[in-house]
Amino acid sequence: MTQMRDLTKAQKGRIFSFMAIALVLLYLILTFAWNVRVQTDQFPYTDSCTMDGADFSPAANLCIAGFNGVLNLINMILSISATWIAATVSLIVWRFIAIQKGSVVTVLEWNIAKYTWLAFIVISLIGCLVLLHFSHLTFCTFLISLPILLLWLLGVLPLQKNHMKYQDATSDI
Repeated sequence: MTQMRDLTKAQKGRIFSFMAIALVLLYLILTFAWNVRVQTDQFPYTDSCTMDGADFSPAANLCIAGFNGVLNLINMILSISATWIAATVSLIVWRFIAIQKGSVVTVLEWNIAKYTWLAFIVISLIGCLVLLHFSHLTFCTFLISLPILLLWLLGVLPLQKNHMKYQDATSDI
């Protein structure tokens, strides 16, 4: 904890803003996974559908099941898209505001970002799979993959790069 006191306000801001973005993305992932789990059919199935005296209930129910399935698929695609857009926008903005060329990144800051990223992977993957009862594996994969990748590419990796650059600059002196 004494190491946190040694950090500047900019370094603390980078750490807490990165953690806040990771928490918001985790919230979105778990919320969308829960919404897919509890989604109900939009159109109820029919018990009787007669045309000219013949029972067309199975054909009508097949069409209703297909339409409900398409609506569920659209919901999943929109959930994935919303998560990807939120991750992309927030992390690109964070990257260009929080990490400048002259930013000094400490070991503590880089380690916190790295462990936040690892915790994000574990919690989002396990949480998504548990909420969906280990079904919809493709949906979980697409929902989680881009936020994990962007957290690494736009968060942890630039912090590591700046940390190594700062470390090399101080070792030359």
